[in-house]
Amino acid sequence: MQTLYILTLLIIAAAYGYVSKINIDKKRRKKQQFEEQLRPYQQFLEENSNTIETLKTKIDNLSSNKYHSYTEFQVIVKQISNLHSYRIPNIEINNNKLHNANLQLLSFAANSEKVRAEKNMRFIAEEKQSQTEYFASILNNPLDEQQIDAILHDEDNCLIIAGAGCGKTTTVQGKVNYLLDNKLAAPGEILLLSFSKDSATDLEKKLGSKNVECMTFHSLAHKIISKTIQPPDIFDPKEFESLIKSIHSRLLNNPKYLKTYNDFIINGIRITRDENEFDDLEELVQYNKDAEFNSIKAMMARKQTNNGSSLKSKLRLSTINNEYVKSGQECYIANFLFLNRINYSYESVYFPQDLERETLVEFDLSKKKYRPDFTIYLNGYDESSIKHCDNPEDNVIFLEHYGIDKDGNTPKFFQSPNKDISARDYYIELMEWKDKVHEAFGTRLIKTYSHQFQDKTIDNHLKKILKEMGVVLNPMTETEVLEILDTAYSKEIEATMGLIMTFINLVKSNKKSFPEIYKQNQDSPNQAVRDRNKSILAIIDVIYQEYQKHLRSKQLLDFNDLINFATDLIETNKFHSKYRYIIVDEFQDISINRANFLKLLKDQSTARLFAVGDDWQSIYRFAGSDLTLFNQFQNNFGYSIIRKIETTYRFANPLIEISGKFILKNPNQTPKNLRSRKTNETTVKLLDSKINDKINIEDVKRILNEVFKDVGTDLNTKSILLLGRYNLDFKDLEQHVKNRKIRVKSLLKRTITDAQGNEANEQLNFDNELQLLTVHKSKGLESDIVILINCESGRFGFPAELSDDLILDLILSADDTFKNGEERRAMYVAMTRAKERFYFYGPKNKLSKFVREMFPNEFTNPDAEICHRCGGIMKFLKTYTNSFGTSQLYICTNKSFGCATTRFINQKPNKGKR
Repeated sequence: MQTLYILTLLIIAAAYGYVSKINIDKKRRKKQQFEEQLRPYQQFLEENSNTIETLKTKIDNLSSNKYHSYTEFQVIVKQISNLHSYRIPNIEINNNKLHNANLQLLSFAANSEKVRAEKNMRFIAEEKQSQTEYFASILNNPLDEQQIDAILHDEDNCLIIAGAGCGKTTTVQGKVNYLLDNKLAAPGEILLLSFSKDSATDLEKKLGSKNVECMTFHSLAHKIISKTIQPPDIFDPKEFESLIKSIHSRLLNNPKYLKTYNDFIINGIRITRDENEFDDLEELVQYNKDAEFNSIKAMMARKQTNNGSSLKSKLRLSTINNEYVKSGQECYIANFLFLNRINYSYESVYFPQDLERETLVEFDLSKKKYRPDFTIYLNGYDESSIKHCDNPEDNVIFLEHYGIDKDGNTPKFFQSPNKDISARDYYIELMEWKDKVHEAFGTRLIKTYSHQFQDKTIDNHLKKILKEMGVVLNPMTETEVLEILDTAYSKEIEATMGLIMTFINLVKSNKKSFPEIYKQNQDSPNQAVRDRNKSILAIIDVIYQEYQKHLRSKQLLDFNDLINFATDLIETNKFHSKYRYIIVDEFQDISINRANFLKLLKDQSTARLFAVGDDWQSIYRFAGSDLTLFNQFQNNFGYSIIRKIETTYRFANPLIEISGKFILKNPNQTPKNLRSRKTNETTVKLLDSKINDKINIEDVKRILNEVFKDVGTDLNTKSILLLGRYNLDFKDLEQHVKNRKIRVKSLLKRTITDAQGNEANEQLNFDNELQLLTVHKSKGLESDIVILINCESGRFGFPAELSDDLILDLILSADDTFKNGEERRAMYVAMTRAKERFYFYGPKNKLSKFVREMFPNEFTNPDAEICHRCGGIMKFLKTYTNSFGTSQLYICTNKSFGCATTRFINQKPNKGKR
């Protein structure tokens, strides 16, 4: 028994010893494994101890009493990332100082943005509180909360979006003062850039003796080139327009160029859109209003110059009437007839119905007199003499243009006046009815169709059918056509030259080549747009090449060349920047080449960029500005922070609300919530100009009298700004203008009512100066009262349709191709010059679509009947009385723009008649 007990103990001891040995071996292996894992890590820590300790010190020194930029943190994060090329072993290490420091680095790298944001928020909050008195006294007026916030953000790139009158320049001043006063930069390390010499000079003056460089982009580029190579010879930008026009005049001696140019002025300025592109008649009517399809014949009639008079005599145009054709296709036909010396009239009454002869068809078309599209007169007859000739049928041809495709289908917008018949069937019946009329009266009718414009057979078709009718075509020479166009389309030609200059500036500022542009145009899905763009590109290309040749021959650089050349010098490190801060005023005016120039300059010295601007006021597209550069600021310049300044000190509601809602119709504009500290309103009002014409001195007096009714005798103390979209808007005031101002003396009158309801007349001997400026010249200015003239629709109204040309889509970014986007911003600039009152002045019968958009019901009589087809107003024309009773004829006021809606109402049957 004892033996068994001892044996058991021995077995247990042996087992325990075996287990102990296993555990000891396991611990030994674990320790060995730990040491194997730790050894390379310890070696890593030892080899990089200095770097780890340096980085830890950097992190520890990132205090909250300064602003830390994104780059400042990312430099450390990148160094940490470069330090760790492999993963740290997943083992627990205690009491190891280097290991703990390394873990701190990794935690920082993983949470750097959160850490940075917290530190910066704390700094800004503390700085605002501690520097309250400083920000209240840094400038003449205390800075507001958003301005201070913008100044304190010291990011790599800051975009400050400031509304009109919100103190952009004040914020720039405040930023410069803060940098200098807090020793963040020396005067020589700060660069202020602006887009005009006047603006740069103004900034320099406002900063006083700070010794900070204030210059334009061009003067900076000139400085860089001068320091690096030699001072360049500069092409005076004031000579640009005259040089381009001189080149154009010289090229007109080239027959090929002359024909291309003439064709574009006649047929290319306004693209004749296919009528099937319009979903409804209202859209077509608005298009016709914007395009203003005036034939050459009509335009000639409106010109009263000596040259025009001589041309009328020369071309036997004594019977010209002011015709306003209803479509681009009809305008084309009218011009074809005119340029082939074929005498015609447009929509004249079909005269055979007035002659005493038996009618073989019922002549009734909604009680309207039949008016063929064109009446062509032969053998020297015209509209006034044809009725008195012996055989009028032999001396006249009628032409009808039908808006149908090859299958006889009508455009989508066309509606049948009879609900029981389709639009297509009604149109066919109408065509057949006209055939019967001409057959009945024995008159000749020729026809053209919309599809002939699409397949480009219209010219050959017209020549063929006219020759078959015995009409002799006697086409004018290109030189004769040019002489006529110079008279008839002078404003269009001026606008075309402006478009050419804009395009050349954009080509150079975007550094695009014409082969690229031709290729882009070829990719356009619309054939009509492609063809039309190709025609003007052919003109611009030749002028551009001649312009470049002139600069090379004279060894001159224009402003775009200056920027591009200086950019190359920076890019190749031939110039080295010293700037730590670059501040840009009016940043919304930035162009692509200026942006590239700025980016390279900034990156070379790791300077911080502080840009201030308002995309709602970007109106210098003609000089190369591109809205995308503003909207995609971070994509172009790197990590950025955006802040807004939204308290305007200039104007108040309702102008704030009206203008803000208007500008934000363009989805590419950055939303802002403007507010005002003003207690008084800034009112907006419409004044009817009655007629469509340039403003004269008597008009100005009438306007002032209307303003006097609102303002009272304080009017003499108010600053008044008269704005036009074009310099031409003030042409009839030229004799009264001196230094862009006009002195007006007039006795103004108004009727006032006292508290008891008694009326009395009040007078004011007005004797004051009004400043006259275009909208573009007014940018940056303000006035108590602002009056915007020429608020009408059309190619030279507001919006200026010819400035929004489709050719620009080939070179502008998508952010700037919103319909009338540039013109919308120009209208916003005009409105936001006003401190107290703003007036739109335009004809109610042809009011700008912008104004109608803002005030859709202002000029609408609530009792007026609306045209059910186009949304126009039905206007009373005349009363008809016959044996059946009396009725009144109403016609749509958009008749001239393609709406033929008429209606007889208020019918009163005679007694006894059914």
